[in-house]
Amino acid sequence: MNLRTDAFRRAGWKRAAQIGGRTDVAQSILDDPVPAAELGDVWVIRAVTPPEGEVEGAFPWMSPRAGDGSVLGYAMTCPNDACEFGVHDWVWASNCGSRRANGTCEHSDARRSCWTWTGSVETGDLSAQPSLLSPADHGGCGFHGFLTNGVLA
Repeated sequence: MNLRTDAFRRAGWKRAAQIGGRTDVAQSILDDPVPAAELGDVWVIRAVTPPEGEVEGAFPWMSPRAGDGSVLGYAMTCPNDACEFGVHDWVWASNCGSRRANGTCEHSDARRSCWTWTGSVETGDLSAQPSLLSPADHGGCGFHGFLTNGVLA
């Protein structure tokens, strides 16, 4: 596992453009100095304080950069070569079984994750339970796999 602290969305879009999962990436993103995501790249997503004058909405404020907030989840390079995102952030799940009456995930504003995370990126043994899913019927790429001892497959 390779811990990164730069912009995971830009890195993901660059990867998607390079491997053919996306053809509409703006030239400004391709020219950005952020390197494309590679398999095994991981970003820690932490809660951060909202900007002054703004309040938290349905989702917690988050940052892929190190901070003093609690770990909400991780962003990881998708192994699906057809993925148009290149990187998925695993903070809350669209198929989470813990739904409120209004349809939102109960984890979405509680500063915690839909997954149970064990291990760490630094030691290379990060694992998640349950499986990780990017459902195509919710705008994802269809990837479904497991993160076990640092391997996403």
